[in-house]
Amino acid sequence: MQKSNGPPAPRVLTALLILGLLALGWDALSVNRRQSENDLRSDGCVYELIIDGLPHGIALKSGPSRLSDIITSTYGNISPEQSSEIVPCNSRINIDGGHVEVSKIPGGALVAAGFILDLNQADEQDLIAIPGIGPQLAMRILQHRRSNGPFKSPQELAGIRGIGKKKAATLAPYFRTGDM
Repeated sequence: MQKSNGPPAPRVLTALLILGLLALGWDALSVNRRQSENDLRSDGCVYELIIDGLPHGIALKSGPSRLSDIITSTYGNISPEQSSEIVPCNSRINIDGGHVEVSKIPGGALVAAGFILDLNQADEQDLIAIPGIGPQLAMRILQHRRSNGPFKSPQELAGIRGIGKKKAATLAPYFRTGDM
């Protein structure tokens, strides 16, 4: 059987939906939900736990956390040898047959869930997930970061060709700079 490049598996879509609903809270379903820059979350980290290919929960923490704390809060106890490893914010933790793999949650999923991206950590796909940023602009942002070093604030985007002060002000609520 030939593998298709079609849409993601239903359980991946279900996991992303669960991530979005849990991260935003059930008020995301409310018709009267206020849409503003204050709705974006900048005050913590989200972790997605997948065990043997199945989603097992979402953990919201105030900052980078120990692997054991994340797993315990979503699943239960783990082996002590993994307890002290610090996991970066916004990570997917995949445990398969006892092997632990940590990867980044894609920026599109974080933005859809209402989280703010770190402008100094975002890759091209993360940037493209932001409304108003396409592939060309994403590449210019990355080139600016490589040439000039980390952004000190999202307002620095105004110095990039194709982004003026007005567009920078529109994009700024989607980004933060620095560690959590």
